[in-house]
Amino acid sequence: TLKQSYPVLTFEKGDDAATGSTPSIDLKQMEEKVVIPESGFEMPASSGLSFIGWKTKGRTSLFHPGEEITVNSSMTFTAVWGKSWAGIQKQIDNAASGATITLDDDYYAAADDIWLIIPQGKTITIDLNGHKLDRNLVNSSGILSTDQDSEPQGGVFYVNGENTKLIINDSSDGKGKISGGCPENEGEIFTGGGVTVTNGGTVEFNGGTITANHGYFAGGVSVSEGGSFIMNGGSITQNNGAIGGAVLTYNNGSFTMNGGQIVSNFNIGFGTGGVYVYQNGIANIFGGKISSNTGLLGGGVLVVDESGVLNVKGSPVISNNYSYTDYLTDVILMSGNRINVVGSLSDSALIKVALSFRSRDEKENNSEREQITNGLNGNGSIA
Repeated sequence: TLKQSYPVLTFEKGDDAATGSTPSIDLKQMEEKVVIPESGFEMPASSGLSFIGWKTKGRTSLFHPGEEITVNSSMTFTAVWGKSWAGIQKQIDNAASGATITLDDDYYAAADDIWLIIPQGKTITIDLNGHKLDRNLVNSSGILSTDQDSEPQGGVFYVNGENTKLIINDSSDGKGKISGGCPENEGEIFTGGGVTVTNGGTVEFNGGTITANHGYFAGGVSVSEGGSFIMNGGSITQNNGAIGGAVLTYNNGSFTMNGGQIVSNFNIGFGTGGVYVYQNGIANIFGGKISSNTGLLGGGVLVVDESGVLNVKGSPVISNNYSYTDYLTDVILMSGNRINVVGSLSDSALIKVALSFRSRDEKENNSEREQITNGLNGNGSIA
């Protein structure tokens, strides 16, 4: 008679310098539930490396100890080692206000790590230097793994309080990344997977990429309570959220875009793939490109209620965004909102606008003209 064989889970150290062992797990049946074990391996203290999680073939995000999975076949788990996330926080805490911290490697958060928090009253510059800060909670497309969806744990950067400022640079021409965040709602603060700035804090984003983050309120960036996010360069891409795929601004939060691009983000709920302007939120779109984003109500910029503010000038391009519905998709104005033209628009500026939730037939049969801007001299074309 043939003996039934069952899956075996094998654990490898992942680095020749590691010592110790992690016993394999022999299963007694198919589709058995298994809890991922702690690592029994250790790296020399001199290496500066810590255990981050387990990688295995076919999954882009890591497995963390304590996760429960259902096993149908044998699997090999390899230990992943990385520079300590807590070590980055220690550098931030110990740095003088005005200091620059330049990354020397990729950093991955372990299961028990939290946000990188900028101490109140400090100005800190992070130079990504071509490296990655990965909160390690989602896969490369900004989606929670099916084996990792039990609870969100937090985003990457948290900037909270007046006179608190984070400057993000990337001296490697855009190769640096901020990724892997998946926060839960922090009380009344609507958090973002990549960056949350609130209560008067400021973030200046000059380079790098905020990518592959997930959040209920905002996949990439959330700005609220008098906080300010200023985007001068870089990109926000491949993030997703149930409200704002890339950006959410609300309650006197101010998002200013002078350059860079917001592209290929998507909304998985009742919102927009690009910039969601909500309840006294402010969006200043003065340059850069918002394109190829997708959402239920549109991909570009959605101004939800009459208290939301959208200011434009310079050379912004908001075009070629997509909707899951039949609505126009680039800038959607609801509740009688208007675009405030607060300065000259260049010849290269392109902003396509939809007025509200109206079906295609209603739009085609509506012969009345509606004012959609304040401060525009001359005529524009209506998409």
